[in-house]
Amino acid sequence: MAPATAAARALAYHDDGMYVFDKKFLMCKFCDKRVDHERKSTIDNHIKADLHKNNRKKVEAEAAAKKKRQASISESMSNAKKVKEDREEFIKSTVRAFVNANIPLEKLDKPEMRKWFKKYVPGSGDLPSAQQLRDKYVPLLKEEYDDYLKDKVKGKKIVVLCDETTNRRGQAVFLTLFKVLPSKENPTSQLFVASVKILENANADECSKAILQTVQHYEVAHLNIVAIGSDSAAYMVFVFSGHSLIILV
Repeated sequence: MAPATAAARALAYHDDGMYVFDKKFLMCKFCDKRVDHERKSTIDNHIKADLHKNNRKKVEAEAAAKKKRQASISESMSNAKKVKEDREEFIKSTVRAFVNANIPLEKLDKPEMRKWFKKYVPGSGDLPSAQQLRDKYVPLLKEEYDDYLKDKVKGKKIVVLCDETTNRRGQAVFLTLFKVLPSKENPTSQLFVASVKILENANADECSKAILQTVQHYEVAHLNIVAIGSDSAAYMVFVFSGHSLIILV
């Protein structure tokens, strides 16, 4: 009967740390030494020896510790990522709430407001300043709102409502609203703010340009615009006369 090969012994004693080296030698990975593969008794005596058992415990303990460290690092990175994501969502939600409630973001810079947040809202102590919120997070929310409104007006019949006023700096502010008319899917009309633009001059050309830019931005098909409504200001009458808004016809 031919003696067992190193490969056969390695397969039989795999769980005891045996493997084949250079296709012909039987090695013990725990003891890092060659073992005679021709005699089974030699292998049995090796794995029963205290030295082998101690080496095995040491190697397995080191492997377990390494695996635990890797899991700990992975968990720490995952936790850090979640903390960052949660913080970003908290900031965005705070800005969204203030904007929707028409509360100036500057209120968040008030010491009493900061003190209240720090006491009752865990993790809010490092809330960015109002200027940072306006520069970074308001544009992000605007992008989300734009996508939301595009979906709301897609394929729907709408009425474009617009009006002009002045802000505290005396600038002309042009407001455009979209009123989505009732349909089979949604039996009630819905009103959305589409744009708020600062005009250089409150005239027919500026107003018609603001309306056109808003309609194009939200990808509203011209055939879906049922009507355009505003007040009876002279320049708005001129807008609707067809001279300035001819591209919508």
